[in-house]
Amino acid sequence: MVLTLVASIGLCSCVYRFTNLHVSAPEGIRTVSVESVYDTTREILPHELLWEELQRTIAAEGHLMLATRSKADALLRVRIKNARFSPTGTVVKPQSMAKDPSTISPSQESMPSYREFRNQTEAAELMPSTAVLIEVDVQLWHLEKRTLLFEKTYVQSESFLSVRPSTSPRNNHLRENEAFRADFGRMSKAIAEKVVADLLIKSS
Repeated sequence: MVLTLVASIGLCSCVYRFTNLHVSAPEGIRTVSVESVYDTTREILPHELLWEELQRTIAAEGHLMLATRSKADALLRVRIKNARFSPTGTVVKPQSMAKDPSTISPSQESMPSYREFRNQTEAAELMPSTAVLIEVDVQLWHLEKRTLLFEKTYVQSESFLSVRPSTSPRNNHLRENEAFRADFGRMSKAIAEKVVADLLIKSS
């Protein structure tokens, strides 16, 4: 008896959570296909993260169902049209070499070990963080009627720590890529949530 009651409450809570009477899908649209994201910027961006977040958010919201293009009522078309990177923060000096190889004469009897020379991995001053701004065009097309149902441009910005002065500069490039990918993932999630909220028709 107790287990039955708990199960019933759990099922009711799920229905309440995923059914929102104040929003609905556009008329005649029940299934949507998310087209691969077009990236027309000149930057190297992990745009697949935006594509994944859009599908994940649509599925989690529940008012629209994902489908292939051949079976969908509408097509969601996304284009990243602009991306800007702006280094910020206090300048970080690159590590200098412990010894200058040009001062070592080849005639010396004992040459120093290569370990005594510190690799010059950076050729210029570095900024510890980077601000990123992207502009994304989103369109929703009715596939049967071939009409544009929705169109909007989204602007999202974030900043990430690209250089950590306390660690070796040898891995700066890898750390920057990892930080940017995580940052772009957060930006993609924020954009996806805005897109899905805008696609739904709000009613009283």
